[in-house]
Amino acid sequence: VRLLLVAGADRAIRNRLGATPADLAERNHHAVTLAVLDPPLARKRAAKIRAELEAASLVHVISTRLKRCESQLAWVDADGHHVSCDPLKTARKATKGLELSDGVRCFDPDANSALIVAAGAHEAVVHPEEARENWEWA
Repeated sequence: VRLLLVAGADRAIRNRLGATPADLAERNHHAVTLAVLDPPLARKRAAKIRAELEAASLVHVISTRLKRCESQLAWVDADGHHVSCDPLKTARKATKGLELSDGVRCFDPDANSALIVAAGAHEAVVHPEEARENWEWA
């Protein structure tokens, strides 16, 4: 992304639905890309996550791979239906359900920590030590 911007890519361009690259990065949980494309928005989102976590009476930590393994893509039951789950979708559904209770917040070390770290960094690089500290903090 950084190379594209240096080469003259327009970070404000919109697709046919009106979304900017930063909108798509945020929607698809690409925290570091969001921090590169729109640092003020990334800082705003990171501050919101931190405030929600600090105000929560209970925090669940939900961590998962972001994608299914290739070996899971072909799993089918006896009727030919796909039976493997998408860990990211499952984690997001669990988060929505858990956060229905007052005072409950879920912390995703992959997405939340990346956003918190990237939003505060000039280089938008997530270092493992900073990510671990955010996980411990949550």
